Amino acid sequence: MQREEFYARFSDTLRTLRAPRELPVPGPADNLWDLGFLDSFAMVEVLMHLEELVGREIELTADSLRTFHNLERIYDTYVAEVAA
Repeated sequence: MQREEFYARFSDTLRTLRAPRELPVPGPADNLWDLGFLDSFAMVEVLMHLEELVGREIELTADSLRTFHNLERIYDTYVAEVAA
């Protein structure tokens, strides 16, 4: 999956998870935690969706949580290698 397609699809998923709250479409570098897209509960669903998208389990460490700050980091860390 190419970067722009990932951004569009993952943004839709994030907005669906947070419905009925009205949240803007996040930009690639926008902090998803600060904007209210992610919290501890949403993180579990986002992780499950991402694992389905890349076709493998994603192991998290305390350091890897930083990769979920924005769409760019998520793509670069978990999706880019699958897209290549």
